[in-house]
Order: sequence, then structure tokens, then C-alpha cells
Amino acid sequence: MKNAKLYITLDLGCAYVWRMDRVLPYTGVNIYFRPVNRNIPLRTYKEFWDYLGVRTSLLLGVTLSSVEKTDVRKGLFGNLALVLGAGFRPIPFLKINGGCMVYYSYSSNPLVSREHYHTTLSPFVSLSIDMDVKPLFAGIGESIFK
Repeated sequence: MKNAKLYITLDLGCAYVWRMDRVLPYTGVNIYFRPVNRNIPLRTYKEFWDYLGVRTSLLLGVTLSSVEKTDVRKGLFGNLALVLGAGFRPIPFLKINGGCMVYYSYSSNPLVSREHYHTTLSPFVSLSIDMDVKPLFAGIGESIFK
């Protein structure tokens, strides 16, 4: 833990996406830029950089439901959008995130072919559950590397 540079957790949440005007479930990973010991309460971190380091992270994920809408938009990965953002943990298991959904949208001009589309970013805000990855994969690693 002492030599670790990054800490990664799983994220499962629901995001309100403005330009789509809808709520979408998503999953992804949170990347913290310092090691985080889940056995130490968050309130014990008093120094500003430690406090910020254990509570903030970057988010990279994908929506769990389709973003497609006929003649309006299509997904970046099949019918799913990419989720990019940053988050803050006010309590150990809950995160508040903000960022953008990345997908393709079609031109609103009816004379432009449906084969032409462009990348679009839509802002979102979300609440998510922050889950530790290590316990989930501990059993798998032990069974593979006996």
C-alpha cells in the first residue's frame, strides 16, 4: 500500500445528462492519485492534500443503457456512451460526480446524409456507489495463482 501510486475502485451510478434530458445508469472505474486505506475513516485526514487525495478521483466508464435516438444521436460503443468525469466522496461509499457523456450526434439539417455525424459532449451530474476492487478479485487471483 505504501508503494502504490494509484488506487482504483469500481463505480456504479445514475447520471442526469443535460442535452439528453434523461437519467442514465453507468458503470466505470475511479482513479485516485494516491493510495487509499479503506480501514481509516475519512475524517482522520486533516491536511488539505491528504483530505483532497482520498476524496477526489477521475471517472472513466460507459453507460449501461442505450443513448440512441433515431435521427438524433447514436452511441460511441454500439449504442452506449462513454462517461468521463471527476468525483468527490463526502462519505466512504457515496460519490458525487460531474463530467460529460461522449456520443455521436447527427446533423439537424435534413439535407445532410445520416452517414455524417459528429462527436458530441453532454454534461452530467451523478450519484454513485464507490466499491473497492481488491476484495472482489482477491478470490480469483488466489485460485489462478496457487
